[in-house]
Amino acid sequence: MRTRTWLYAIAGITVLLLAGCAPGAEQEPVPQLAFEAPIAINADRESHIRLGVRNVDTQDLPGDERFEGRMEIREAAGTLRASAEVELPAIPAGDTEWLMEWRGELAPGDYRLTWGSDRYGFTTVEFTVVERDGRLYLAENTPPEEATDKAERLAAQAIADLASRLGIGAG
Repeated sequence: MRTRTWLYAIAGITVLLLAGCAPGAEQEPVPQLAFEAPIAINADRESHIRLGVRNVDTQDLPGDERFEGRMEIREAAGTLRASAEVELPAIPAGDTEWLMEWRGELAPGDYRLTWGSDRYGFTTVEFTVVERDGRLYLAENTPPEEATDKAERLAAQAIADLASRLGIGAG
């Protein structure tokens, strides 16, 4: 009789353990995070990338040992140019933590930056490094001196066009 009681007890415990591991069991909610990666190039031709995580959830994030965050920069052909692994500290709800800065020289060309983790998702930033007058820029950034030159050319064209329409001198 005692053996049967022990068998029932073991069977009951096994059922409870398996029920907790079943696919329908309630899973721990995954906090909502947003990954940020602003990119800049300084006067020394050095690319500067900051890796940030913003806690967009309503709950504080206590940190996560399972985060396994990673950043990769790849050239257009897929060649790995840089990579890093990052840990996730505690982040209060609504705050952003800047976890790492990467600095290095990237030759002119097209690049893809991927930043995040399998658990929380990724962000991808595609960018192009261009060279003008011996300096490196991001393709979407117009150097201040070029923007000024372009504005001056457009203003001169507009003045010349208006003067010819009015039949007066440009002065």
